[in-house]
Amino acid sequence: MKQLLIALFISILALAGTAQARDPVPLVNLDNQPIKSSSGKSLTLDDVAKALRQAAPVRGWTMEMIAPGKALATLDVRGKHTVKVDISYTETSISLDYKDSSNMKFGNKDGVKV
Repeated sequence: MKQLLIALFISILALAGTAQARDPVPLVNLDNQPIKSSSGKSLTLDDVAKALRQAAPVRGWTMEMIAPGKALATLDVRGKHTVKVDISYTETSISLDYKDSSNMKFGNKDGVKV
């Protein structure tokens, strides 16, 4: 029984190690995705900005509001990996566009690692 537990533990560790060595993931920008309020009422530009500022930290992102309708979202993982996304928004839609990253195995639209 003890040998079975040790073998299971080693197998789990081996699987966990291989999960970290992933192939590059293609980037997908989102353009003009429709947004609505949960109540169905019309949103203002300030409503959308407020929702972005509130939602970002829940997922570990920081949000920098650049100008009305423009923001920069940054995700920093343990000080080792960083992703930056440009966000453009209106009262009715939002667009997310890859801006920059470091120490990530992302591929851009041409399949080049960045």
